[in-house]
Amino acid sequence: MDNFLFVLGSNFRLSLAELDNVLKYSSQFKGRIKDYSGNIAVVEFDNLHKDKYYIDRLMELQFLLGGCQKIAKIFDFIHIRDILDAFPLNITHFKVVEKVRKKISLILNKVLVQIFPNLKNQSIFFAVSIYPNLFDEEYYSKVLVKHLLPFLNKEIMIILKENGVQKSLYYEYPEKNINSGNLNPIFPHHLIKYDLFKENRAEIIFDSAEKELSILVDVT
Repeated sequence: MDNFLFVLGSNFRLSLAELDNVLKYSSQFKGRIKDYSGNIAVVEFDNLHKDKYYIDRLMELQFLLGGCQKIAKIFDFIHIRDILDAFPLNITHFKVVEKVRKKISLILNKVLVQIFPNLKNQSIFFAVSIYPNLFDEEYYSKVLVKHLLPFLNKEIMIILKENGVQKSLYYEYPEKNINSGNLNPIFPHHLIKYDLFKENRAEIIFDSAEKELSILVDVT
């Protein structure tokens, strides 16, 4: 059964209570919260994912929920230990870094062919967003923004090309924000501006929990 991730608002307890109430009492969005943290909730729906137009239903749900920033479909996970080994604050074991980054690339390859099932001779545009547990953590500003994000953009471009994509582009964040480590993920209005709902476009979200980094695609 498909699981979906909800990026919660600043008052995550209120956001969770609101979401839980909808899932319990709305016949259209019947489901349950399977897991949660201070910034996300993992939701399993009873029947919504069976609806051919479930993305439209999720967009309606996004509109109803005042305490939810985004809704995304979960595709895979990368263990947080692998992220820390591949992108440490200070690199001391280069062979370990290289080995684990290759492992991450293999997971990305598996996920990308699911996100973009028809890659041959296509033009692809994607945007990468990273949601940490806390935006003011040193690891977010010094590593996730400055090193993981460029790695993801580069690797995704390489993988798409290897899978027959004719042309691929990615959303470029302002350089000054990357250098300062002060980076906001893609805002909702960017989804509309860059047509990220279309078949050959997507916002690929990486959301960190205590044990895993989720790989998701924004569907709202």
